[in-house]
Amino acid sequence: MIWIGILFLSSVAAFREELTTTTLSPDALIKRYQMECIEETRVDLDTIVKIRSKNWLMHYNQFLLLKDWALCVLMKSGVMTKEGVYKIDVAMQRVPLEARYVLEAQIDACLTPRPLPARDIAYIFISCFQRMNSVFSSRVSAF
Repeated sequence: MIWIGILFLSSVAAFREELTTTTLSPDALIKRYQMECIEETRVDLDTIVKIRSKNWLMHYNQFLLLKDWALCVLMKSGVMTKEGVYKIDVAMQRVPLEARYVLEAQIDACLTPRPLPARDIAYIFISCFQRMNSVFSSRVSAF
């Protein structure tokens, strides 16, 4: 009987999470993921605010946390695996058909061909994509 209660509660929690994510706009979901990842990685909120304004100077310990944050956000948004593999097919579904060709070239330019740790790949990707000033950066890079 206890197992049934636990299963029911976990099912309700999963349904509630699914309902919440389906009712939020894509931009609201990205902001939610960013805030969740700030809490999980313990990166300083000021660091995130700085990089949004293209100020990438920070202390080394914040730099390491920022890499973890970038990977966390990209994973939660569903465009990167924990191994650092970018899911271009998922990203392309989030943009209009007419923008896909140009956007794919921008994404390719920001993905490193070298084997690196996943958090480094995520950091390089979001910093590069921010420099691109793409209209769809929040949908593709979750930033």
